[in-house]
Amino acid sequence: MINVSNTIHWLKEQSEKQNGKTAILSGANPISYNELHNSSLTLADYFLSIGVKENDHAAILCGNNIEFVKTVNALWLIGAVPVPLNTRNNTDEIEFQLKHADVNFLLIEKSSSEKFLQLSFDKKIIINEIETTGKHQPSTQNSKHSMFYTRRSALILFTSGSSGKPKAVVHTFLSLYESALMTDTLCNLNCEDVWLASLPFYHVGGFMIFVRSLLCGAALVFPESLNYESISTALQKYNPTHVSIVSTTLKQFIDNGIIPNENLKYLFLGGGPLDEELCRSAISRGFPIVKVYGSTETCSMISALDKKDFADKPNSAGKPLGETKIKILDENGKEIFDSVGEITTQCKSLMQGYYNDEEEAKKKFINGFYRTGDLGSIDNEGFLFVQSRKAEIIISGGENISAKEVEDAIKSCEGVYDAFVFGMKDETWGESVCAVISCDEKTTGQIIIDHLRERIGAFKIPKKFFFIEKIPLTELGKVNKEKLFTLLNLNVR
Repeated sequence: MINVSNTIHWLKEQSEKQNGKTAILSGANPISYNELHNSSLTLADYFLSIGVKENDHAAILCGNNIEFVKTVNALWLIGAVPVPLNTRNNTDEIEFQLKHADVNFLLIEKSSSEKFLQLSFDKKIIINEIETTGKHQPSTQNSKHSMFYTRRSALILFTSGSSGKPKAVVHTFLSLYESALMTDTLCNLNCEDVWLASLPFYHVGGFMIFVRSLLCGAALVFPESLNYESISTALQKYNPTHVSIVSTTLKQFIDNGIIPNENLKYLFLGGGPLDEELCRSAISRGFPIVKVYGSTETCSMISALDKKDFADKPNSAGKPLGETKIKILDENGKEIFDSVGEITTQCKSLMQGYYNDEEEAKKKFINGFYRTGDLGSIDNEGFLFVQSRKAEIIISGGENISAKEVEDAIKSCEGVYDAFVFGMKDETWGESVCAVISCDEKTTGQIIIDHLRERIGAFKIPKKFFFIEKIPLTELGKVNKEKLFTLLNLNVR
């Protein structure tokens, strides 16, 4: 169960409750809750001494490690708002996000500093060069740390939107707390759990691993990296109870004969389209699969399908968690039953809004329900079925990629007349990014790739290019997908 009162800073309360209990397992030396609290206090004092103050926005470019955890807790202690950024993005993408989120300080991990030190941003800090070990001694710069209150902004997290522009989702301490409570209704969290930090912290699925472990006083484990080999090694070395992965990693487990570790109680599986046969194969090998559905705006999972229900409902995203309500609406906003419509939800973990985009946030709500943009249905037993993800979002290897963003980058290449980007089912990545391009005779795939490398992250660059004289359009000027895929002889769902 969640064992903090949610009335004072979470780490402060856990250091009092858990004290010498292990908070972090990373490398040879475990770190206790008391040690983590002291280190975070020391880091908070340093941040205060260089001018970081209450309500400042502090962007974080850091991997999944102890530095990230200390940094977030330090920012929370002084009332600043962490803004984790995708370390796989290029500098142009990062600079856009820094400006959009009104970031005051940029906190960079040394290992990735070379790439990001060229950013045109004045207040950069290398966080793992700051000494935080030893007993905490309040500095003369240390005023009082900020008061804790649940409706304070606790996180700004970017997510790709259908418009191609990333949106900055704002969550409060209350929405993070309520999300963890929903997970608690599913799997009875406790302080003896061991959570593997197996998804990147700049995604909500990864960030909530850290939050859940903190709120229940459990241990958080860091694999050496987030690749398949490191995660599989960590399963055997640390024997975690809870793991979150995407289908790409699960397939690698199955293909390489990996079996679940002895203490594994829940393996949360999300991040895009899930192959039924892959899930069956994993369950037959003993993996305690739980399919989950959610988004950055809902603060991770809002529904879940336990393995006990998989045999009867293999294509379902499960039932709503806790007090979450899910409705299916037609095009007129009217609730419908036994048919496909837009999935909407009302839950306590919903975002506070989009930072610097109040108008867009208003569009996402109808009568108190958040409009996910996903299509689906609910059967007569209350199980949710997601028919399709947002049309313009491709989920490849667990990464959300805006098709429009990639299209715009391709169209900016000299010699390209038009472009259409879509996702195609892929056994390894779940979906792979593909592009249909109309261009002149001189423009080759390599020219386009070289052009894209300077404008978008490498993981967003299409894996397949299809060249066509003219992309067919509808009367309204939209891409005629049916005709296009027929011309290309592609079977795209």
